[in-house]
Amino acid sequence: MRIYICGGSNSMSKSGWSAPFMQQVTQTDVRNVSIGGTSSMMGAWRVGFFENLAADDTLIWEYALNDMNYIDFKQHDEDLLLKFVEYTILTCQKHGVRFVPLILTSMRREKQVAQGRYQTALKALFTHYGLEPIDISQLFRAHLGVKTLPVEHYAEPAHYSAESPIIPFIAQKVIAAIPQAQVPAKAARVYVAAGKELSFIKSIRRGTKRKFTNHFVSVQTTVMGETGLTLAPFTAAGTVVALLHISTPSAGAARIKIGQETYHLSLTYKEPVFNKPLLKCMSLEMACEDPVRFEAGDVMRIHRSPRKTGLLHDYGYRKVTTHIEKIDPELMFVGFLCEVDV
Repeated sequence: MRIYICGGSNSMSKSGWSAPFMQQVTQTDVRNVSIGGTSSMMGAWRVGFFENLAADDTLIWEYALNDMNYIDFKQHDEDLLLKFVEYTILTCQKHGVRFVPLILTSMRREKQVAQGRYQTALKALFTHYGLEPIDISQLFRAHLGVKTLPVEHYAEPAHYSAESPIIPFIAQKVIAAIPQAQVPAKAARVYVAAGKELSFIKSIRRGTKRKFTNHFVSVQTTVMGETGLTLAPFTAAGTVVALLHISTPSAGAARIKIGQETYHLSLTYKEPVFNKPLLKCMSLEMACEDPVRFEAGDVMRIHRSPRKTGLLHDYGYRKVTTHIEKIDPELMFVGFLCEVDV
């Protein structure tokens, strides 16, 4: 049995809860596949298509705090994020993987005291599939005998303090939950539409294959040159919902054509004090006004976009790139998350 930790930077950090957790769970193989600064959309890809989860493995899921920030600061739709949580649940159900839902809360949400619609809906989703969520805010409030957590338990709005007793508290709650962890029960879908299945398309023609590696992930990419890229024809109808790619502050934009439709997408992220390449998961459902549909037999073609203004963009990307003095000569693509009609 292997334990997977899949969450945001609170799970990834060496000063976070996963450090004392891994110090105590020494008899089990633990793999931390967390990626910070992203949402449960990235988690659905990582669990469903990047890692090799197997029956009797255990997944510790921790993307609630990240999703809260995507809702509060990046205007992402709650039901859209809950859909990708449900896709992760369905992946674990399919493969017989036990699921431990760990809910951390941002400082902004903690100050509101009463839980918002996302938190309530998230816990209801877990309960619907027979899963018992570990709501750290509620549990630690009860432990301290307070109505809301004092700010000193936070290092900053998105992270708990390494000096706070909440860090070992989280580790102990997760350790206690693992022996009782369940495979998600069979149940009617809530946010994932009937007749839909999540797939990941990475069969990209042309280009050059290259590994992208940083401290947290190593992933195969296809580097686009002057001739552009072409995907193998789609084998069924569906919708492109997300693009996995390597982004930089000087990436520029791409022109993507499917059938008769053309999309000019910004691939340039907004990070004024950070300029390293990052693995990004761009929501096309947020970037584009209408669904990016394809039919069986359609081909996706990708080229560099000449546009520098009016670009389609997800939150966190620049819609204007006129400020870039020198655009990156290469674009690196990982693949496309699609909802396929089945």
